[in-house]
Amino acid sequence: MARIFLYIVAGVISIVLLIVILLNVFQDQALKIAFVPGESFDAYKIPPAPDYSDPESWAKSREGDGKADIFYIHPTTFLRPTGWNAAIDDRDATLLLDKDPLKHQASIFTPAGRLYAPRYRQAAFGAFLEDSEDADQALELAYTDIERAFDHYIRLENQGRPFLIASHSQGAKHGLRLLKEHILGRPAESRLVAAYLVGWPVPDDGQVPVCDNPDQTGCILSWSTFGKGGDPSGLLEKAPGGRIVCTNPLSWQADTMTAEAALNIGAIGKSIGKGPLPDPAANLTDARCGEDGILYITPPLHPDFQRDIWPGLNYHLYDYHLFYMNVRENAARRIEAFAR
Repeated sequence: MARIFLYIVAGVISIVLLIVILLNVFQDQALKIAFVPGESFDAYKIPPAPDYSDPESWAKSREGDGKADIFYIHPTTFLRPTGWNAAIDDRDATLLLDKDPLKHQASIFTPAGRLYAPRYRQAAFGAFLEDSEDADQALELAYTDIERAFDHYIRLENQGRPFLIASHSQGAKHGLRLLKEHILGRPAESRLVAAYLVGWPVPDDGQVPVCDNPDQTGCILSWSTFGKGGDPSGLLEKAPGGRIVCTNPLSWQADTMTAEAALNIGAIGKSIGKGPLPDPAANLTDARCGEDGILYITPPLHPDFQRDIWPGLNYHLYDYHLFYMNVRENAARRIEAFAR
C-alpha cells in the first residue's frame, strides 16, 4: 500500500513538473499572442503627430514650482495589440497614464520644480516582446515625438533654467537616447541636474557619467528592481555586455554595499483612481546593487507590494514606488547642489 502511495506521489510530482516546463516554454508565445499586434507596422495607420505648441499634447506642463524643471517621459500604458503605436488621445492609454504613472511617479518630482510631461505616440507593450523590424519602427516613431517635445521645451519653455530628466521603462529607453543625442556635448548639458533613467537596462559602458553620491550632478541614475533570488536574465539580455548601471536609491551610491531598510524613508503603494496617495511606509525594504547591475531587495511583507510582481521576482512596476520619498528628497537635494 505504501509503495502504491509513493508511485501516486511520484506521478503527481511528474505531472506538476511537466506543467511547469510547458508553462515556461509557452509563456513567451502566450504573451506575444496577447500583446503583439497581429499585422506589420506598415499595415496600421500611423496616429497623427502631436503638436507640442498645443497644451493638449502635454499630460502636464509648467505644473509645480521650484528652482528647476523636470522633463518627465512616461512608461508604456498602451497595452492593446490594436496597433504598434498609440494615438496621444487613445482613451485607455491616457486614462491609465493619468491614474498611474503621473500619480505615482511624476508626483515625486513636482515639489522640486516645474513638470513637463509630453504625451507621445508610445510604442505598444508588444513591441518589447519581440525583436523585429516592426518593433524597431514603433520605438523609433515614439522617440521622434520625445525628440520634438524636448526641442520645443528647450527652445520655448526652459529659459535657461536647470532641468532634470525623469523617466521609467519605455520612457527611460527614450530618455537615454535623448541624453546621448541632444544633451551631452550640447549647450543643454550645462543645465542638466541629473537624469533618472529607471526601469530600463542602461549599459554600464562608460559613455555617460553615473551618479555615485547623493549630491552629484550632470550624471545618470538607473536601477531595475528584483527580489533576492529573482531571475533577471531576460532583462540583462537587453544590455550589450551583460552588466547594467545601478545606483542604489537608498544610499545613492553605485557600489554593491547593502543599504539597510532603516534608510528607506517612505514607500508608496498603488492607489489607482482619484483618491489620494497612501501614506508612506517607512523602513519597507533594504536594497543592494548586485555585481550584474540589478537592484536586489528583500521582498516586502506589506500587502500593497505583493501584487503585480512580474515573473522572476521582477518589481518593475514598483521601481519608483518602493523608494518614493527617497527619490523625492534626492531630486530636491541634487537641485540644491546644482544651484550651489
